[in-house]
Amino acid sequence: MKQKKNDKDIILNNFMMPKHTIIKDPQEENEILKKYNITKDKLPKIYIDDPALKKEEELLIKEKFVENIEGFIGKIVKITRNSQTSYEHIFYRVIVHRSK
Repeated sequence: MKQKKNDKDIILNNFMMPKHTIIKDPQEENEILKKYNITKDKLPKIYIDDPALKKEEELLIKEKFVENIEGFIGKIVKITRNSQTSYEHIFYRVIVHRSK
């Protein structure tokens, strides 16, 4: 029996959803910060519970890069969005807790 996809899965797997990649290498993080002459606290934020991060989080936990979701706090996320005017558009955000 084929399992029905829920709305969340349909949205997350849509071709228009930008690719989210958590930067694992501290050296790569430093290169990004240096390139844009910025510190992590000045980067735009993305909440740790953002659905767009879900697939990437599951993969990295499975690879044992981190033990649980809390290991992602402070990591930089590379977001790659396809563009009609250029091949792709890349921007960065830092993962933070949602304020209560």
